[in-house]
Amino acid sequence: MSYTIFSLEECKIKASILLKNLNSTQLEVSVVASERFRNISFFQTMLLDDLIKSARLKHALDVIALENGFSSWVNLKFYFMKTKTSILPAGGGFLHKWFSSYKEARANFTAINEFLFPYKKDFFIANAGYIDYIGLDITNPDWQLIGNNWVEPSNKLAWERLNKLNLQHAKGDK
Repeated sequence: MSYTIFSLEECKIKASILLKNLNSTQLEVSVVASERFRNISFFQTMLLDDLIKSARLKHALDVIALENGFSSWVNLKFYFMKTKTSILPAGGGFLHKWFSSYKEARANFTAINEFLFPYKKDFFIANAGYIDYIGLDITNPDWQLIGNNWVEPSNKLAWERLNKLNLQHAKGDK
């Protein structure tokens, strides 16, 4: 199951509803919700009653994140708080691969001379020439540290350094 994400607040509401459904007195509703929780390894082998007793809002938030192509709630939250305002697709004759979901973009992303970025509600994969075109140094080791993935960087500190350089360049600072 996947959803289109519009805001962090909407994700929190969906997680709250999921937790309420898990605790529903209607067995069918509870079972459907429990199947969604089983996407988290901790819950995979639990009996329904144990799952209901153990599940918390933090787990429901992780479920929502997983269903939207993120590895955790922390990464989804990070995406909304940091990445949405950074890289803009530029002209210059560059062809980008565009996707409407992160999950689809991630599935088509090799990280070898490719770079994954968000743009509004979409995602795009650009080549190395694009990085040079937007004024960032392709040889900066931070690209490797983030796995060339601006959406879910492997190393948040490296991403912050790259983002700072990007913002400086966008302002015309050197």
